[in-house]
Formats: sequence, structure tokens, C-alpha cells
Amino acid sequence: MTVYVLALVASAFFAAGSVIQQRAASHAPPEKVLSFSLVIWLARRPLWLSGIALSTVGNVASAIALGAGNAALVQPLQVTRLLFALPLAAAWVRRSVPLRDWMGAVATAVGLAIFIVAGRPHQGATSTAPLVDWVIVGGTILALALALVLIGRRLDAIREAPLLAAAAGILFGLQGALTHDAIDALETGGLLTLLRTWQAYGVLACALVGILLTQSAFNLAPLSASFPTLVVTEPLAAIAIGVGVQGGELDLSPITFAGALVGLAIMIAGVYVLASSPFVTGQLDLLERRREEGLAYRAEETLEHDLQVLSEELDQVAAGGARPSWAVRSRQHLQRHLDRIDEELVRLSELRADIGRHREAERVKERTRVLTPQEREEFERYDLELSERERELDAGARRLEQWSVRLRRRVEELRLEPGGEETPPRGGG
Repeated sequence: MTVYVLALVASAFFAAGSVIQQRAASHAPPEKVLSFSLVIWLARRPLWLSGIALSTVGNVASAIALGAGNAALVQPLQVTRLLFALPLAAAWVRRSVPLRDWMGAVATAVGLAIFIVAGRPHQGATSTAPLVDWVIVGGTILALALALVLIGRRLDAIREAPLLAAAAGILFGLQGALTHDAIDALETGGLLTLLRTWQAYGVLACALVGILLTQSAFNLAPLSASFPTLVVTEPLAAIAIGVGVQGGELDLSPITFAGALVGLAIMIAGVYVLASSPFVTGQLDLLERRREEGLAYRAEETLEHDLQVLSEELDQVAAGGARPSWAVRSRQHLQRHLDRIDEELVRLSELRADIGRHREAERVKERTRVLTPQEREEFERYDLELSERERELDAGARRLEQWSVRLRRRVEELRLEPGGEETPPRGGG
């Protein structure tokens, strides 16, 4: 009984840590999504560090429970972290969890538990796994994670978040599998032996990238959009790796296989219900507005860099006394550079238009929606924060457009006189 209580406590700690991490990540600048600058930004926030600490306690307690009890019975209890996370996240913003979301959470947890109990996965012997198997499985997981990220980048925020969480989950599953080998090396040969194994660095790489993907998902959308996918994909990936590489086994008799399929179907339905919760979809315009602010900030950074490069190249042409043939090539190169800048200006203009469209749609929606005083205060605060960032974006865009016009004039002044001499451009980029 003590083991199972410990497993439930571990789930509660992990859930609380995830809720705190999501709250901290949701306030990070959206342009930092999928950049390690996001993790650096969060690492300077005590709130986020406290969430990491709670999740670490949960992971340690879970490891102790698995070591002391029957894994086939302890593992299903770990899915209860979802049942802890939803009410904690709702309490943070002073709202209740609707019945629809409770049903989705229960379905997700029960479905995953049925899958694990029916399949009865057994841990294999990692020491017998050849390197080529690890290369194949690792490469497959990395390719799948990359595909999920690239697909997510093309979707809106509430659909990108679960895909990033799924990518993080399969990487954490790989990390867990590699950790077994790393611990074996540490126990048999000590720290120096561990540092000479590739598994140690594989664990570190999976952890870092997994954290980045998780926090990016937390930044994009509420917890119920991403956390269920993370909770589900991590154990499924771990089971698949255990069977495929580590000599693990699954019970594939007809009855248990049918039970596993039923559990998988229930689990998928639960994840869908949570990801399509009105609490998530009702914020679509707000979330998209914020996401596209981040894209616009990145577009401005790229545009400013390209304008600076073009300005420096024009200065070099003006001071170079170049031969006519070189001048012709230079002007062609500068024109191509300027064309790329024009494309970036169009992209920035489109993002600003989309931001304005989502802003107006969200404000219309909020005027017709019944909100509690706390929810109204939260919306007004968030809207004010986004509006201030949008004013900064508009000011930066106007400055970059004016800079582009000045550089275009300088490019147009590059002419070859009849005698073959280059007419140098005037200075001032």
C-alpha cells in the first residue's frame, strides 16, 4: 500500500511542477519559442525553477515507487498526474474544471492504464542491445520528433502545442531508456566510466531538447492543450523502445491485444476532448495573436540583420573603386539582396495584419462572453500587455521600412557611365 501511495504522491508533485512551469512559460516572450533563449529566460525566473524542483521530486518519488513495487501496477498510477494537473491549473486562474474536461482527463488516464495493464510490458536487459539497434531507434525517434515540430509550425497555436508536447514525450521516452544504460555504467565502473559512454550524453541531449519542446508547448497554449499528449507519449515511447531495443516483452495474445487497442482508442478520444476544450479553443484568437507577435518579432530581427548587411555592402562598393565588371556583378547581387528584403517586408506586413485581425476578433468575442470579474481582469491585463508589444512592433516596422527605402535609393544610384566607370552611391545607410 505504501508503494502505491508513493506513486500517487509522485504524480501530484509532477503535476504541480508542470502547472507552475506552464504558468511561467506562458509569460515568456513568444519569439523565444523553439529557441534555447526560452530556457535561459525561464531559468532566471524563481517561479519556473520551483516548478522544475517539484517535478524533480515527483520523478525521484516515482523512481523509488517503481523500484520498490510491481512496475505493472505502479506505472498505471503515474497517469493520474493528469487528474492532478487539471484542477491545479484551473485553481490557479480561479475557475472550475468543466465536466467535459474531467471526462476527457479520466478517459485519457483510464485508456493509458488499460493499455499498460493489458500489454503487461516487461523490462528487458539493456546491456545486450547492440549499437546499431540504438542508432536505428534513436534516428527514427529524432526524425519523428523533427517531423512533429515542422508540421506544428504550419498550424495554429492550439494545434502546434500538442505536437510539440508529443515530440517532447517521445524524446523523454528515449531519455528514460538511455538512463537505464547510464545507471548500469555508473554502478559498474563509476563516474569516469559513465563519462566515457555515449548514453550519458544522449540522456543530456534528450533532456535539453525535451525541456525546450515542453516549455515551447506551454508557452503556446493552456496546459490542457499540451499536457495530456506529453503524459501519453512518454510511456508509450518508453514501452516501444523497451520492446524494440532492450529485449522487453508485451503480452500479444488475442484477448490482451484487443484490450490494449481498446485502451488506446479510449486514450486518443480523451486527448482529443481535452485538446478541443472550449477553454482552449475559446482563446484561439488571443493565442494566435500572441504567437504571431513572436513571429513578427523574429521577422523584424531577420529584416534588420539583412538591412545592416546590405548597408555595409553598399559602403564597400562606394569605397572600393571597383572594376566595371565587378560593379555589374555587385549591383546584381545587391538587387537580389534587396528583393529578399522586399519579401521579408511583405511577410512582416502580413503578420501585422493578422495580428490586427485576431485582436479585433478577440475583443468582439470578449464583449459577448460572460466572464467573472477575475477573468475580465485577466483578459484586460493580457490585452494591455499584447497591445504594448504591438505598438513596439509597429514602431520597429516603420523604422525598418524607412531604412529599406533609403537603401533602395542607394542601390538605384549604382550606375555605369558610358566610359565604363561606376557612379558610386552616396553614403548614408
